Amino acid sequence: MQVIETVVTEIGRRNWCFVSPLEGHIFITCDDPVVLSWKDQKDRGFYGPGNGLIDTLITFPLSSDLLLLGTFEDLPPVMNYDALQVAEANTHVARYSTKQIYARSSDFNVHMPTKFFASGNELPTLMRLAKKASTTEFASKK
Repeated sequence: MQVIETVVTEIGRRNWCFVSPLEGHIFITCDDPVVLSWKDQKDRGFYGPGNGLIDTLITFPLSSDLLLLGTFEDLPPVMNYDALQVAEANTHVARYSTKQIYARSSDFNVHMPTKFFASGNELPTLMRLAKKASTTEFASKK
């Protein structure tokens, strides 16, 4: 029970902001939608960030038109994201999905290694290509 109280306390210490996308853009969500990550998105090895650490970000898409952000740094209560920020948020959510990504329509953007602005329509093809490339790379290292 103490662990739950500690997590709830740390969540309550964060500053929270509701984010809306630029008109004509949408947020996606996934099967594991609450993401706790480092604000700068840098890989720091095996261990992820702790809930009470500064420079961390909680991202939670509430709907296709609303995202909730939580940090320990100051945030305005409401923000609007431009097209690039929406694609970055979608990429962030997609990266932490377990198996599935959900969207109101295929009219969303994410960043892929092979294409900076990939649309939802292109995602299955790009994912297959990425998987094929990683399998080929793995096989060539054997």
